[in-house]
Amino acid sequence: MPQQFYLKNNNQALVLEDKPFASGGEGSLYNILQPATYVAGYVAKIIHPHKLNPVREAKVLYLINNRPQFEYNPEHQPIIWIEQALYNEKSEFVGFIMPRATGEKLEILCAPRLPKRLGQEWQQLQLGTEKALRLRLKVCYNIALAVQQIHASGRYVLVDLKPDNVMIQSNGLISLVDTDSVEVVEAGQMLFSATVATPDYTPPEYYSKNMEVGKTPIDESWDRFSLAVIFYRIMLGIHPFAASCRAPYDNLAALADKIKYGFFAHDISKQDYFSVIPPPHAKFKKLDEEIQQLFISTFDDGHDNPEARATPNQWLAIIPNSSTAIIDRPLPSEVLDLPNVQTENWYEMAIKQILNELNLNAPVVSKFDPNNTNLIAGAASSLQAAQNGWKQNKTTIVIVMISFFGFVLGVGSLLRASPIELFLIAVLGLIAILIYFWRKFSLGDTVNKIGSSIQNKYKSLTNRKKLEDIQHKLFAQRVEYKQRQKEIATELTVVEGVKSKRDKTFLKSQSALVNQVQQKTSQRLQKLNLNSNPDQTAQQLMVKEAQEVKQCRQLLVDWVKNHPVFGLWQGNTLLQKLQQIDYQAAQLGNLSTTEKQEQAKQWRTELETKQKSLEKTIDAIRTNYDEQHQKLFSEMTSQKTTIEQAIDTEIKAVRQEINLDNKLFDESYREILRTRIQLLGEQQQQEQNIEVLNEEIRLVREAIAALP
Repeated sequence: MPQQFYLKNNNQALVLEDKPFASGGEGSLYNILQPATYVAGYVAKIIHPHKLNPVREAKVLYLINNRPQFEYNPEHQPIIWIEQALYNEKSEFVGFIMPRATGEKLEILCAPRLPKRLGQEWQQLQLGTEKALRLRLKVCYNIALAVQQIHASGRYVLVDLKPDNVMIQSNGLISLVDTDSVEVVEAGQMLFSATVATPDYTPPEYYSKNMEVGKTPIDESWDRFSLAVIFYRIMLGIHPFAASCRAPYDNLAALADKIKYGFFAHDISKQDYFSVIPPPHAKFKKLDEEIQQLFISTFDDGHDNPEARATPNQWLAIIPNSSTAIIDRPLPSEVLDLPNVQTENWYEMAIKQILNELNLNAPVVSKFDPNNTNLIAGAASSLQAAQNGWKQNKTTIVIVMISFFGFVLGVGSLLRASPIELFLIAVLGLIAILIYFWRKFSLGDTVNKIGSSIQNKYKSLTNRKKLEDIQHKLFAQRVEYKQRQKEIATELTVVEGVKSKRDKTFLKSQSALVNQVQQKTSQRLQKLNLNSNPDQTAQQLMVKEAQEVKQCRQLLVDWVKNHPVFGLWQGNTLLQKLQQIDYQAAQLGNLSTTEKQEQAKQWRTELETKQKSLEKTIDAIRTNYDEQHQKLFSEMTSQKTTIEQAIDTEIKAVRQEINLDNKLFDESYREILRTRIQLLGEQQQQEQNIEVLNEEIRLVREAIAALP
């Protein structure tokens, strides 16, 4: 049954669900049922009884009264901080409430592939594209900003910073959770210890100095190490210390062991000791040099000197100015689908062109939608006429077959064909005629029955015996379809064998000519003087654009840093300064409330004016490069037209020079191709028919199961 507890500040009653929706080592999380003001936006954490003590209560009350300064947004909180303490009816401390964090655990971004269970909205974050890396950098920025805001208080060290303690949404917004486990330090003295640490995210000094979480004060440089490990996994999908070592370090199996001895995968001094470095590490060199350096500073330089590790502020300064984060432009190849004339097989392209002209490509049969009863009903109606046509045109079909055999004998005597050749032509032709008339006239009754049955879905039938009879007939029909499938497969094997032998014989006899034509065609196209790598040109433009934007942003950073007022505040970015305005104004003790508000307004106006000036300059840079990229795309569009026309001309030349239309595509070969296409079409049609029957059988079973 629901549980009832009380808030510390006003003794208001809270009703919780009887069972938790999540549980951990410290406590369990519960949904709030009442009052309504807390139902949607909050959850309650009830601490396990054996973890309750006066120190835990004192720590919770301290965290509530010393909330770090961060931007509050009712719709999203980047830091899930304790808001109010909870007590039972005996006024005994039991836990607290905090904002609800939504999304997935960050762990989903820390592997090479996203979990399959995630929806389409997450696919933009799948590693492997510039866009995915750009979005992941924004995720890293959001995490660094949250950690920086916690560190800015000068009181807190997260200690157990790991992907499981970060929630992420598909739009890149994050929330730090489990913040009640932080270490609290004032004036270098540990007031409240952290509760736990995770080895894979724990820095080397923990092992080398035999530190104990909860007993030894921990410096914020600890979090810098954890932060860099998380960022490396987000950007590359692998742990920075995930590699195999050779003797004498081949006994270092756990990640914690490699962290202890500093076996960062890109540590130049240790490369001779690695036996296997997994492939995902290779993408490290594709990151911006400034980002690479932050990782090296943290894992190499910071191994023995924790102060050398990259701070959240450094990440906040570097990430927005990386080329990947600044530029978001598509490459020509992504938009224009430019053909690559250097890699084409002109003989194969000539074959495809002839097949297109003769309409002998693989057939396309629309996939059946079980829910679209109109589709089946329409097919039934149109094919019913064909069914009647079969009955009325038997004489016509017999006359056509006799005429065909007469035609074969006549052609055979003129060409002096051997009996085997006459037999092969006759068999293939007979198969083609039978397939044509079977497909044209035989499906009407079946599809009509299926269509009508799907339309009414057996709702009017209440007799179990009738439904079971229908089910039996459908099973029998499916057996017939599957048997026909096997027959088609056998016929296809024969036809494919004849075609393959014909193709190989022709290519073998004409190989010298084909190779000669291939070379001549490539040489002619090389004279078009094409831009062979437009993507490289576009990337060079993007690098220049990024450099100009970075220079503008650096000027703003320098201005903020050297400002007589803002330069004294924490943080390096303009956003960080804007977030501190109200706090800094409140510290002006010698001014009245009105004067403080006026000062805050002046500071905000000055910073926002500077921000708008920067944005205007960056817009001008982007406009300039918009024009350059548009010019490149126009050139590539024109080049694409030129290439396509040249390719069409060259394919026709190939056909003419090899005499492909006459030498290979004579009438007997075309007949083989027609037979093949007809068989493929019937094969796909049979698959669709079976799919229809399976749906029909399912509906009958449902109708039977629904009977009393």
